[in-house]
Amino acid sequence: MSFNTHSLYVLCIILLSSSISMAQADDNVMQHKKDSLYKIIFDNQADIAKRNLAIQTINVLGIPMEDTVRNQIDLLLNDKGCTGKYWILLNAHKGFGFVNQNDMQSAEISFEAAYKRYKSLKNIDVNVTFMESYAGVLNNLGKNSEAVAIYLEALAVREKEGNFKDISDVNFSLGNLMADVSKLEESTKYYEKALQYANKTNYKYGSANALEGLGLNAMNVGEFTKSETLLKQAIIIYASINKTPNEYNCKNNLGIVYEELGRYDAARQIYNDVEQYFIKTKNKSRLANVNMDKGLLEMKSEDFAKAIQYLTLAKTQYIADGDIQAIKDVNYYLFDAARKNGNYKDALSYHEQYVKYKDSLINENNIQKITELRKDFEFNKEKEVITLENAKKVEREQAFQKYLALGLALLAGMLFFAFRAYRIKAKANATITAQKDQLEKYNTANENLIYSLSHDIKEPMMGVQFLLQKIKSDDPYIQKATTSINDQVSSINSIVSNLLLLKKTSGSDVDQSISNDSIDETVNKIIQELDYKIIDKNLSIQNNILTSPDVLLPLSSQKLYISLLNLMTNAVKHTPDSGMIELFTKSDGVYVRDNGTGIPPSIIDKLGREHIDKNDKSGGSGMGLVLVSNMLAESKMRLRFENVNGGGTLAGVVLV
Repeated sequence: MSFNTHSLYVLCIILLSSSISMAQADDNVMQHKKDSLYKIIFDNQADIAKRNLAIQTINVLGIPMEDTVRNQIDLLLNDKGCTGKYWILLNAHKGFGFVNQNDMQSAEISFEAAYKRYKSLKNIDVNVTFMESYAGVLNNLGKNSEAVAIYLEALAVREKEGNFKDISDVNFSLGNLMADVSKLEESTKYYEKALQYANKTNYKYGSANALEGLGLNAMNVGEFTKSETLLKQAIIIYASINKTPNEYNCKNNLGIVYEELGRYDAARQIYNDVEQYFIKTKNKSRLANVNMDKGLLEMKSEDFAKAIQYLTLAKTQYIADGDIQAIKDVNYYLFDAARKNGNYKDALSYHEQYVKYKDSLINENNIQKITELRKDFEFNKEKEVITLENAKKVEREQAFQKYLALGLALLAGMLFFAFRAYRIKAKANATITAQKDQLEKYNTANENLIYSLSHDIKEPMMGVQFLLQKIKSDDPYIQKATTSINDQVSSINSIVSNLLLLKKTSGSDVDQSISNDSIDETVNKIIQELDYKIIDKNLSIQNNILTSPDVLLPLSSQKLYISLLNLMTNAVKHTPDSGMIELFTKSDGVYVRDNGTGIPPSIIDKLGREHIDKNDKSGGSGMGLVLVSNMLAESKMRLRFENVNGGGTLAGVVLV
């Protein structure tokens, strides 16, 4: 269908969107402009900046680039005064000239030269439009994995520049590429991003392009009513900004939708209207799209001879354009038409050509490479965002250090009592001395405090607890000291765990949208982690996440894990032996219910907002919920607590 040739046309439209075409201008006026530009280009006394601008203007005006101009570009490229910036731009202009004349192989060579020089230089101030056009040419030639890498690199540059219009254009081009390799889900994501950025800056042309792309994707997955709505919206916008060629191309796609809906008369009327427009404007490439769609309509009407006639006209023009994607599609339709018309020899020939072009465009290795490139780009982008945000987190880190100081103070007190208790046993004395030396060593490394707490303090403290359990004495003072120290160790371990989780989540990725499936996966991980506690208390866990109402939470999986781990840990701690804990979702979030004694009214409003002194014998500082609340403050989520009729507590991570 006409959709498959869209990415190349976008390349040309972006370049010429604000220009006058030669066909619309008076020949004498255009000739005068051409003569003026040529005078500058061939003036050896003019500086390279003026000559570069004159060459660029030729492309913008749609004046065919002659060999004399290309030769002059080559002379300028070999001139000693041609710096890296102008060397890149001149090669790019040469490539644009080839694109305007549908010579994609030559365009690829020029763009590749510009791109390699761009990559060899650092921090060079050059507009990366040529990279987007280079990627469009590569995609047109069937080099999808190479094209997606260039597009993603251009997108990273555009996002740094912060120009929403340019970001929209690159996302739209990536949407086209993903659609060409039949990755419609990825394509739709890029179209949606293109629409989002276009709407942010009232970029109507970008909005119309994105709507048309979304409409085509909806059509390709059989959502024809949705496709009709999106395409009509795009047509209205195109008409409002006088983008007549795009308007008629979109109308042609609407004709395809009517055809799929069985409204053949409406489809045929649209095709004829579009055909007359492109005949009038002498746009052979768009006319080829109409011919292919008319051929498909005749196939559905079972007039296979007429279908072959239209499809052959389309194929001839696609070959002239070098549009491999379209050649592949039209060969398949010709095969189908010839087979149904009884021309089996011709059908075999068409099918062989279809397979050849298909293999050059779509194969598992190619698609896998595209997927890997996209993931690598997103990973690097994620890393860059985290690095840039570190400066903004200084204030939050200062608050974090206060909690850390409290933890260290408690740790120091605990070590004092632990040392006195260990002296009772000579064998334990050597162990605690080695552990203390290890702690002092890591306390000197300020940058690694959190991970020191996790790996070199928390684990030894677990050893202390184990040793305390082994201490047996009839001395009541020693028994009391042992119990007190054991509670102190539990408290410190709770602080360390919460501080570590907060530190990890401070570097997590930007919040995503997480659904019931991901929530269920996170819950199962937490249940597995708490399994020994659950078994010890003979608790029953009722996980109703997948049977609960669907919910979409604007939260990363890591933050959800940390939040639910705290709520689940509290639920396990406060649920009596042989009790039950239930997990489920509502429209506003995910909930954990225990059947314990509930929360005292005096502290329920303080949970998650301020430190609450420990008043049980199971350890814990009461700080975990505070840290989780601080973490959720960055998102649109918060903690909610309430006592339930019949006993127990309902705790949730809910939308604000």
